[in-house]
Amino acid sequence: MAYIEKTIIAGEHIFKEKSFSARYGKKNIPRGPNWNECSEVQRRRNELLKKKRIVWNICTNFKKSDWWVTLTYRRTERPDSMVMAKKQRSRFIRRLREKLKKKDIPLTYTAMTERGVKGGLHHHFIIKNVFDIGIIISLWEHGKVHIENIYTDSMYDLAMYFVKGDSEKSEKDFTSSRNMKKPKIRYRIIQAERWTSTPRAKKHYEIIHRFDGFHDFSGFPYQEYVMVRRC
Repeated sequence: MAYIEKTIIAGEHIFKEKSFSARYGKKNIPRGPNWNECSEVQRRRNELLKKKRIVWNICTNFKKSDWWVTLTYRRTERPDSMVMAKKQRSRFIRRLREKLKKKDIPLTYTAMTERGVKGGLHHHFIIKNVFDIGIIISLWEHGKVHIENIYTDSMYDLAMYFVKGDSEKSEKDFTSSRNMKKPKIRYRIIQAERWTSTPRAKKHYEIIHRFDGFHDFSGFPYQEYVMVRRC
């Protein structure tokens, strides 16, 4: 009997995921509710993994003192569709990149365009603090610019807010710069019938999130937790 331990090292954070696999013997393990494989289940699985990767990338690339930027629209200039909003976002990013290229400054960002609960489209950015923020204000022509330094001690909290937005059900579109560093991902096969019910944090780390239960898709036991470095 064995289980898989997945470790994701993302900046000051370490993500742990423990699960069983059909490849490593799970005949006597109690299962949760059964999920029939179908296109909708696969879509949900892909969406969950996509959001996890966004969270890992944010934790890997950004830190306290980088920028949280929100771009909104004047009522008279609100785009009618997500397609139009994405075009305007792309134009803004292109112009910003061109400005910074002349100064030999890299642009590192991740962005999310969202249709809020009231129907209005807007853009959220997390941007590396390496240039004069006034450039952003000068380039956004469609409405207000709200900028603040990231103040949280855990990028995980901000990353989770980023992927969730105003609502899990709201319409969203994500994009990132290509120069984002990738988190380090490792797998271990552990020969044991079960894992420790109460995980212990690594030295100098604190556990800030934990989930124990059954995997939504396989129905088998699953545990995940997040640690952040504190000193």
